[in-house]
Formats: sequence, C-alpha cells, structure tokens
Amino acid sequence: MLSALLGLWISLLPTEADAADFKPPEILKAFGQTLMLNGCASRDILWIDLYDLALYLPSSNDKVDATAPDRQAKTFWIKVTYDGSIPKGIPSEQWKEILKSDLSQKVLDRLGVVIGKLKQGDIVQVQAAPGQGDRLYLNGQLEFDESHADLSKALTTLWLGPNPVSKNMRRLLLLGHC
Repeated sequence: MLSALLGLWISLLPTEADAADFKPPEILKAFGQTLMLNGCASRDILWIDLYDLALYLPSSNDKVDATAPDRQAKTFWIKVTYDGSIPKGIPSEQWKEILKSDLSQKVLDRLGVVIGKLKQGDIVQVQAAPGQGDRLYLNGQLEFDESHADLSKALTTLWLGPNPVSKNMRRLLLLGHC
C-alpha cells in the first residue's frame, strides 16, 4: 500500500520532458547577430505540456552568465504547447515575484498583454543585446521594443537564476541539453 501511494505521489510531481520531442532552430538572428542554440527543455506540470524553451547565445559553446545577464546577447525561444485556455496576465505568483524584482509595472503589464494573446503553437522570441535593449516577437511580429526594459534579464532570472521556476529546466538549459 505504501509503495502504491509513493508511486502515485511521484507520478504527480512536476516534471520537464527531456526535450527530445521538439527541435528548435539551430540558429537565430537577433540585432544583426547570429546566435546559436545552446540548450532547450520542455516545461510540463503533471501530464500537462506548457511550453518548450530554447536558449540562444553567440556561440554554441557559450555559457549563460546568470549573475550578469545583461552583459550577453541572447534569445529565448518559446513554443506554447499548452492546448487549454491560457489565463490573461502573468501566469503564476512565482512568476510575478521573480519578474517584479527586475521589471517596471509598465513592462509587466505589457508582458501580461502578450501572454494573454497566446495560444497553442505560438512562438515567442525575446531577444536582447548589450546596449541595445530587448525585443519581444509573437509569431514573427514585433510586440515590444525597449532599450531599458530588462525583460531578458528578468527571464534569465526566471529560468536560470538561483531560484528558477523549474530547477530541472535550469539544469537542462545550462548543460546545453537539446
């Protein structure tokens, strides 16, 4: 009986897929610079797929600097895999707590509007380059272009910082897993 309960409990824990079932592009352009795929992971909770995430840096051998995320060109590529109704605004209290430390209320509100538009299959790219700012694209359309928004810094903290939304995703992204 105890082993059955333990098995059920373990099966209900949040997990991330090993990213074997999705293949993001190997190369992306951001701010006129070529960026290489450095790592990827899939986020799911229980059996519900949420999104695929890929990290791009100037070289496929680069390591992201989570302690100084604004010193490095990068792109986060996100594919929405959730097939349900996506709530409007920032998706969870954990996201809000992490993001509000780096973002102004104006930027949080704008990000919430973009998140409210998302549906399964959408591709979001958040691009950043030192001294050039942040750009957010939804399905190839520019939604956000700010020189001092710190959006990529906040997302770096969210996914790669010391207390990420998922430690397994962080591990996979930093290992260069894809």
